Amino acid sequence: SFKSCLICMDPSRFDKFQEKLMRLQLSRQVMQRECDKAVTGFWQTPDTCHLSSVATGRWGSGVMHGDPEVKVLVQWMAASECAREMDYHLAYEVKERKFIQRLREFSAQMIKDEVTVGQMWDACQDLADYDVKSGSLFESL
Repeated sequence: SFKSCLICMDPSRFDKFQEKLMRLQLSRQVMQRECDKAVTGFWQTPDTCHLSSVATGRWGSGVMHGDPEVKVLVQWMAASECAREMDYHLAYEVKERKFIQRLREFSAQMIKDEVTVGQMWDACQDLADYDVKSGSLFESL
C-alpha cells in the first residue's frame, strides 16, 4: 500500500480580462467540471483508503487566472465529499497573509455553522446569478 500518492489535475484556464470572470467561475457548468475533477482525484481507492488527507494548494489560480477563493471552495467541497481532510498549503509570503487569514476565518465560521457541501454548492450557484461586489467570495457567502 502507498504511503503517499501524487495526483495531477488540470484546472480550467480563464482569461483574466474577461468580463464577469467570477460569475463564469461560479456557473454550474464550470463548477461541476472543476468539482468532478477534484472528486476524481481525491476519491479513495483500495490503495489509498488509509490516506486520510489531501495536501493541496492554489490549484487553478495564478497563471490559470482562477479565483483563489472559488478554487479553495471547490477543493474543500470535493475533499469533504470524499471524506478526506484537506491540508491547504501556500508559500507564506506577505501577499498571502490576508488570504490565509480570510480562509481561516471563513472556514471556522462554516464549520461552526455546520454548513454542508450541498448548502455551500447552492450558495455558490445563487451567487453565479449576481456579481460578487466586494471582490471576496468569502464575504459574499
